[in-house]
Amino acid sequence: MPEVEPLLSGKSVVFRARPNGEVVLELSLDDLADILEFRYAMPWNKSKDIMEKAALIIADVVYILQNVEGKVDKALLLDMVKKRKYF
Repeated sequence: MPEVEPLLSGKSVVFRARPNGEVVLELSLDDLADILEFRYAMPWNKSKDIMEKAALIIADVVYILQNVEGKVDKALLLDMVKKRKYF
């Protein structure tokens, strides 16, 4: 299981494997907004605690990436995070 670190990169979050730095996934702000709207049933830009929720989502993505073998299908990962299927 590789260790994964999230990095903010412009208008996206890049998840890199450590220590080699290989990019394993990139989520755009639209991807994150889509997850927030689905998971919390609210417009993503209206919430007072939006950054906390975004941090929870990023932590969930890191958890999945660190506990899966091989390359992750982005659509499947987004569905898993939206529905919290990985717990």
